[in-house]
Amino acid sequence: MRSDLESEMQLNKSMLAAASAMSMGAVPIAPELLNLLIVDDERAVREGCRQAGEALGFQTHVAEHAEGAYRLLETHGIDVVLLDMRLLGPAALKCLRRSSGAGPPPK
Repeated sequence: MRSDLESEMQLNKSMLAAASAMSMGAVPIAPELLNLLIVDDERAVREGCRQAGEALGFQTHVAEHAEGAYRLLETHGIDVVLLDMRLLGPAALKCLRRSSGAGPPPK
């Protein structure tokens, strides 16, 4: 688990990336139609990314572990996945594999 300072730095990077995407016009035309899944085992990072996603207009869903992400992938039309690749070993890769093409189509 990362230290509080490392978590804070990661959160700041996430927020800066979201702000940069907004200023460069990289935000989808209608992000409110897209479901964003954030998977990270660190609460501060998860919440910072959730806030950034909501500020950009996405419907956001968060999961602390791969198992929670699997449930959300099966029950929601997830369009975008923001995944912590350091998530407890092979669970991150398995989650990424399941996310491609998983779940019902978006409404």
